[in-house]
Formats: sequence, C-alpha cells, structure tokens
Amino acid sequence: MRANYDGGFALRQGLRKFVAKIGDKNEASQELFKQLGFKELGRSTVFREITFSVHVSSLQQELLALKEKLIYSEYVTTCK
Repeated sequence: MRANYDGGFALRQGLRKFVAKIGDKNEASQELFKQLGFKELGRSTVFREITFSVHVSSLQQELLALKEKLIYSEYVTTCK
C-alpha cells in the first residue's frame, strides 16, 4: 500500500481546517481521527455524533509521517 498525499494541496485550495462528524459508537474511527491529530469540538446527543477538527498544517504533518511509515514498511517487507 502506498500513500499518495500532496502535502500542499489543501493549502493551495485555501483550506485551513478539516471537520469530521463521527457516530458516537464508532470508536475505531474516533481513535483513527485522534491519531491523525483531530481534536474533539463537541457532541450531539440528538444526532449521536462527535465533531472533530484539525488545522491543515497539523494534519499535513501527521499524514506525511504516516506516508513515511507506509513506505518504510513496504520497503522492509520487500527486502525480506
């Protein structure tokens, strides 16, 4: 698996923040977004969801680090 992420795309498009709404029972997705640097903004009991957000620069750093891990992992697997 190879991650293709253009680190400057979001900034070139004028995006400054990503917002995600995740079901309150979807713990796997909540954990994934937290690992990517998303912070909880609030909870809706009516819609049973949690709102997370991250600034683009923080997300870029996390995704670029993840990309490096994936490339390294792919390299190590290939060398075995």
